[in-house]
Amino acid sequence: MPPLRLRALAALAFIVALAGCATSGQRDRHLADWSAPIETPSGSALLAAMPVGLTSFGAASDGRYAYIVGGYHGAPHAYTASGQSRALSRLPLSGAGEWEELATMPAGLQGTALVEHAGALCRFGGMRVTGDGPDATMLSVDEAACVAPGERVWRALPSLPAGRSSLAAVTVGAEAYVVGGWRLEGGAGSGVFASDMLARDLADPAAPWRAVPTPFQRRALCVASAGGRVVAAGGMSPDRQVSRQVDVFDPATAGWSRGPDLPGDGFGVACVGVGDAVYASGRDGVLYRWRVGEAAWVNAGRLVFPRFFHALLPAADGSLVAIGGIDGMHTHGRTRVVERVVPDTRQTLTWLELGYPGAARNRQAATVDGDYLYLFGGNRSLGQHDFTPADFLDEGWRLHIPSLTWTRRADLPVRRQSMQTARVGAQIWMMGGFGNDGAGAVSHADGYGYAPTDDAFQPGLQLPGDRTQFGMVQTADAIWVFGGLSYAEGRPAGDFLHFDSVMRASLDAPERGFTTVDARIPSGPRRAFAAAAHDGFAYLVGGMREGFKVVDDCVRFEFATSTFTPMTCPSRPRVSADLVAVGGRLWLVGGSTIEGRGLASDTRVEVYDPATDRWAVAIEALPFDTRHMRALAWGERLLLVSTHQENARMRVAIVETDAGPLPSLAAEAAAPEVTER
Repeated sequence: MPPLRLRALAALAFIVALAGCATSGQRDRHLADWSAPIETPSGSALLAAMPVGLTSFGAASDGRYAYIVGGYHGAPHAYTASGQSRALSRLPLSGAGEWEELATMPAGLQGTALVEHAGALCRFGGMRVTGDGPDATMLSVDEAACVAPGERVWRALPSLPAGRSSLAAVTVGAEAYVVGGWRLEGGAGSGVFASDMLARDLADPAAPWRAVPTPFQRRALCVASAGGRVVAAGGMSPDRQVSRQVDVFDPATAGWSRGPDLPGDGFGVACVGVGDAVYASGRDGVLYRWRVGEAAWVNAGRLVFPRFFHALLPAADGSLVAIGGIDGMHTHGRTRVVERVVPDTRQTLTWLELGYPGAARNRQAATVDGDYLYLFGGNRSLGQHDFTPADFLDEGWRLHIPSLTWTRRADLPVRRQSMQTARVGAQIWMMGGFGNDGAGAVSHADGYGYAPTDDAFQPGLQLPGDRTQFGMVQTADAIWVFGGLSYAEGRPAGDFLHFDSVMRASLDAPERGFTTVDARIPSGPRRAFAAAAHDGFAYLVGGMREGFKVVDDCVRFEFATSTFTPMTCPSRPRVSADLVAVGGRLWLVGGSTIEGRGLASDTRVEVYDPATDRWAVAIEALPFDTRHMRALAWGERLLLVSTHQENARMRVAIVETDAGPLPSLAAEAAAPEVTER
């Protein structure tokens, strides 16, 4: 059977055709949510993404392959038969292999468990939905079956004594242990929690199931084999309380003991045993480790994509692989990214490419709201100065980052690029920028408020005059605008209006608009610079001044006193970079730097410590082109995005910002003037 990747390629072909043959005005606002095809670069910590995101599936590993069976891809807590998977699939844990379907079950199943023994894959229990809609029922099954190596047909084992789902299973030697779970016979209210563990010798086809009493009743737990023990962790109890309890069964004595409680949330937690250690991860994203006999769990790393109701599996090289799951109690989409985690190491950079349904190639208004990336407007050209009316777009798109699923959103009221954004209350504000309504390309002053919950725009805060390439930062009580440019097509370059002013709009009274602050940027007008706010100050780095001269000084502005003071500059001047405040530091990403007499992409990621006024290089060179890349804060991480590619693709990178002490870094000498290309 061909790999599942073929389905993703077919979807990509469709969406490329959509993007290539339609303008934003012709697009279907009601395009269904689209799970983008994903490509991971060679050497990445990511493996081939799941074609369809799943939760509550069975999973096992033989070190070379990850295997998953069943699972659910429909709306959470609205279970349907059509949302349950029937497939047994595998993914190579080394190289660049793709997902492959090995076998199917007669009907879909979720809340099941899977183990590997002597090359065979065996599943136990699970929940099956019969019918869809209000008449659907949920029934826990007593099925037990195995697929032998090279076969595609499930062979039945002796059934479980009763139906059981939301369970976990593991092997110690040839002995299989089925732990926890409940029995459903209609709906969630019919659940009866199991009070015993089931054990069976997989090497003996005729061996019966044995019941071993457990000192707990929990479902949605995890179980691991470590140090010859069975370790059961987390879950939910019959009184609907989430448990962090850890129970340890010793087959040699047939006795139970307690281990230290999980440090994180135990509901839907995943765990796996490696030697005498148990690794566990839940929706806080932390990878925890406990060695049998030790007093406490320790932090052993972190997942790039936090999740629960997923699987954590071991690879032959000592790494762990996180598959599937969802990042919260919502219906936004499941996590399709499959990531490799090496315990006790930190993955600084993770990146991938995915299909992009939009037509814009650069300069969209971009913002992150929770786990969503919003992109509005932009320019469809890959060139630097293509400013015909058709080059400007009004399209709106939303990407759910964990599931990498696109949704069409409302169009901007205007065709515009380079608008600045701010998140204010329940709205995303956008203002200024550049466009061509038919009378030539000019900068603009208008602004709009977008309500994500309503997917609608309304008129919003406006600038007092047209302006683009300005710096805008937000504090708790105000929006601040620095510098920028007034541009009109046909105006001589020497007559561009550059600004050195500072403006402020109160969030308590936005209807009053912007007022000019009694302060001027001390080094003169500048545009296309990086700006960020942190702890009472705005920081202005790089940019360009009149005559296409690159700015080689950096300043900071104190909001309370409206005064500027010098600050140390990064290693080299940059134009059109982004500066993002995350984790108490400022991160400089993207843009262009001087190379000879021109500008070239700058692939460094530099970080600034405001407390010591020092810069350091966090990443010496990003492994991709950074032209027109945007850097945004995603929680305590950096999210880097770029659609500046010929095909319908987006590059997405995630930078961990948990850095150690910064070394000193001397700024290089001021660079010569350059003509913008």
